[in-house]
Amino acid sequence: MLSWISNLLKRIWRALFAKKLDLSGITDFLIPDLDAVERDLNIREEGTENGQRNNQPTDSRDLDHVEGRIVQYFEDVNSEAFRVYRERAQFLDTQIESWIATANQHTAALSAVAQNAKTDFEARKILLSNLISRLHQRLVEQKQHFNNFKQKNQIDWPARYPESNKFRIGILVLLVLGETILNGFFFAKGSDFGLLGGAFTALILSVVNITIGFMAGVFIYPYAHHRSSARRFLAVLGIGFYALLAVYVCLSIAHFRDAYTAMDENPGIATLQTLLTSPLTLREYESWLLFGIGILLSFIAFYEGVGSDDPYPGYGREDRIFRRLENDMHFEQERVFTILADLRQSKLDELQYAAGELSNYVNWANDAINRRNQWAARLTNYMDQLELACNELLRRYRSYNVNARSTAKPVYFDQQHRLRRYPVEPQVHTPPPLLNSGVVQSAMENIVQAYKDAVRYLRSHMPANMPQTTETQH
Repeated sequence: MLSWISNLLKRIWRALFAKKLDLSGITDFLIPDLDAVERDLNIREEGTENGQRNNQPTDSRDLDHVEGRIVQYFEDVNSEAFRVYRERAQFLDTQIESWIATANQHTAALSAVAQNAKTDFEARKILLSNLISRLHQRLVEQKQHFNNFKQKNQIDWPARYPESNKFRIGILVLLVLGETILNGFFFAKGSDFGLLGGAFTALILSVVNITIGFMAGVFIYPYAHHRSSARRFLAVLGIGFYALLAVYVCLSIAHFRDAYTAMDENPGIATLQTLLTSPLTLREYESWLLFGIGILLSFIAFYEGVGSDDPYPGYGREDRIFRRLENDMHFEQERVFTILADLRQSKLDELQYAAGELSNYVNWANDAINRRNQWAARLTNYMDQLELACNELLRRYRSYNVNARSTAKPVYFDQQHRLRRYPVEPQVHTPPPLLNSGVVQSAMENIVQAYKDAVRYLRSHMPANMPQTTETQH
């Protein structure tokens, strides 16, 4: 009686305080350490104890509570392994479906790239051809206008003008600065601010003087070469007027300098009075020097204005308009082939990208399918191994029981226990087709052919006598 009560208390203690089932490692489908499980479940002690009590009876066909714990342990391990497998399989199924769908999209994109390229080249060649046609029409109209201008004005010589007037502008700036510095010394004597004040006054007068000379060279002198005798006569009068105006301005500056340095209360009125009464009389030598420098720089500015364009009025401007359109035409004809070459390269890059992405997703999908199949095979093998481990632990328990008992062993001790077999779901995905290098090569050839057709079309529609860039240049 006391022994029965003691055994009952031991069972209760083990049920409440024995080590819990350790399922760590199940994610890797590891077989539990049987020695550790034997210790955790007290197999040896309970087997010996039940054997001494001749449990189970010889004719019993049901597992006792210890064997039930052993079986339940392995059933729990088996169930956890199947749960992990299902989670992993579902995850892989989701990935496989996603990658197969993406692979199919890239397969469709791969087949569409060449066709889209042909359509794009067709649209682009028409657009570029129309652009060239419009530019050529404008060039023809401008050339007709230019020829009419030359014929009307009886011009049979090429236009002569500098490619750029930056050098002349630089000279004008130097003239203004030079005259400002020199005049600054002349005006410094009468300025309350000394050289700085004289320079500021001289700057204003220098800009006026240089501007008059340059504008006369640009807008008056060219008409001296005009085919119209009336305009030539007016141009001569204009040049003479400019010369008188330059002398008058420079004399005014010189007289203003006299009045400025003499500290007159109103130098402007004093300048007008001296110009009217004695225009050729100046008080100081520096004023005559100022007058000479002003005349010289004004004539230099006039010369620079004359050289800034073709001598015949309007001829340089008409020639520049025509040449600019001609250069634009040449540039656009070069550019259209560059545009086509860039489009070809863009389509080839798009094709290579689609092919690369297709290859990646096909490989990923097939690899995931293989891994899923491997997991299914591992689970099936794992369930077999668990069943062997379960029966091995049952064999140990029964061996301890038989060695301690005084009666014959139960009949079912010689039977093997069967663990639950969970269904392993088959792989139902259709692997995406592998990348066909022949399809890619064919698509590339179609793109290149569409490019060549567009180039050939544009060449055949180029205006006559215009340069045509060769394909190898692009």
